Amino acid sequence: MQNFAALLVYVNVVLTWNFVQKIATINKILHSHFHIKNLDLLKYFMVTEVAYSNVEISLCQHIYDFDLHEYFGTMGSKLCYTLVDSTLHLHNDSKKPLVDPPLYQRLVGQILYLRSTRPNITFATQQLI
Repeated sequence: MQNFAALLVYVNVVLTWNFVQKIATINKILHSHFHIKNLDLLKYFMVTEVAYSNVEISLCQHIYDFDLHEYFGTMGSKLCYTLVDSTLHLHNDSKKPLVDPPLYQRLVGQILYLRSTRPNITFATQQLI
């Protein structure tokens, strides 16, 4: 197996490595420069749940997805497997503007987080920005 390391920095720092001794070494280095706390196995990070097995780590956002549907009132909606035409370009038109632009902006911003575990919505979401 090849060595793998990942250091994720946002508000918190997440460090993972498939070689336990390396994690301890990096923890000591980080702790010498910053006051860090080891919280053991990562369970949740930025709306993404993390689950472990003997052979893999899986990422899931189903609770976040559920919360989005609940917040925006789309709990009864059905899945739609329509592909987005990659040649389609959105543009300004003369139609009446949105009633609540901040609501739309909030929805698009929250959908952006789903792209990390749902690459099938990446292109369509990018067109909304």
